[in-house]
Amino acid sequence: MEEYVIKDGKRLRLGYTTGSCAAAAAKAAAWMLLTGHEKRTIDLLTPKGVSLTLDVLEITRTPDTVSCAIRKDSGDDPDVTHDTLVFAAVQRTETPGVTIDGGAGVGRVTKRGLDQPVGAAAINSVPRRMIRENVEEVMRLCDYRGGLAVMISVPEGEALAKKTFNPRLGIVGGIWFICFAAFGILSIVIWADGMTDWDSFACGILFLLISLFGVFCILFRRNYRIFYTDTFVEKHGVFGKKRVYRWVELISVQQ
Repeated sequence: MEEYVIKDGKRLRLGYTTGSCAAAAAKAAAWMLLTGHEKRTIDLLTPKGVSLTLDVLEITRTPDTVSCAIRKDSGDDPDVTHDTLVFAAVQRTETPGVTIDGGAGVGRVTKRGLDQPVGAAAINSVPRRMIRENVEEVMRLCDYRGGLAVMISVPEGEALAKKTFNPRLGIVGGIWFICFAAFGILSIVIWADGMTDWDSFACGILFLLISLFGVFCILFRRNYRIFYTDTFVEKHGVFGKKRVYRWVELISVQQ
């Protein structure tokens, strides 16, 4: 991707996320499956409105399934997944609509509180929406009314995940498709590179406060139950709500 920004006199190259790679690979695979023609490049519009034209690699075609890959380009962002191949295999199904799952190298959710439920592939809502919308676009263009199953995989994903905090956060077996960075475009390094010492200090304090709040929420949810009553609001009146939590009636719950 040859898109740049200037930050503090430095010319920094943007990249694109693993979610964009997965969506582009799924779109290309769906197009080849439904048209029967090979496709070597694919266009993708990110949620932020940035248009990408990406090379389609590692194409494998059978009558019922097409698999291909997009190579991740992180630009100047220090991302462990840079230059990694993200694969998508698409096959026809009898059930209408688009189903999405993760294969080899895609993490699985093992803890509650994340974007996806426990047991699901670690592909967050934004990349899932990108994959689904791009595959549905191809289905409309080809006037296809059946179903398609999309399987995302990253052969190097399990090894790469060991270099991240994913296992501590409850993502095991592979990488996590988050896609927070500018809705499909990686530019985190551009913000971080221009930080002053005071910026770093302020961000450190903010991170500490967020972390403490997160720890409190986790401990609170795991170890306590909150009871509410209808009469409490009548006595104290809290923003007109009919029911409020009674913090004075917290009791420990053994697990």
